[in-house]
Amino acid sequence: MAATITWTPLPAEPLIVAQEDETNLTATVTATAEAAPAGGTGSGTGGATEPTITVESLTWATPSPLPEQITIATSGATLTLTVPNFIGLFPIEIDYLATPFESSLTTATSWQGVPASAPEVIAVRPDRSNVKNFTIEVTARDGDGMALDTAVFVLQVFANYNLARDALVEAVNARR
Repeated sequence: MAATITWTPLPAEPLIVAQEDETNLTATVTATAEAAPAGGTGSGTGGATEPTITVESLTWATPSPLPEQITIATSGATLTLTVPNFIGLFPIEIDYLATPFESSLTTATSWQGVPASAPEVIAVRPDRSNVKNFTIEVTARDGDGMALDTAVFVLQVFANYNLARDALVEAVNARR
């Protein structure tokens, strides 16, 4: 029994393309099976097709961990991926003075880590990578759990350096 699996969207297209601060992202993957023609040349089947195969479920796996913000749910032949946002995916380092009388720098890895009492923000170093790609392998299965086909989907997340810039401006203005 052979079937052709049709994926929506096509695996060649990114499943999600977003900036890290985009919110409430949802993507859906579906798979449907089309029966392949039965027999070969000279089989005498007159264009008959193999017994109907249906996609009963989708399973998924990732070659590397996905960001914790991503939620994946499956229901029958549908997989739904939900992301509230990708904030924090691109780490930053913030150097600041802990007290006005101290010349040594302290480093925080988030704006929440910089105390409001810090008199001076000295430097902000955002992650140098501007895009992160994540892959998810989705397998269509029949009613017996047999794999019918596997497709690989990509999620592309782009850094939004404006977030670090705006937070820096806010932090400097708060200390004036």
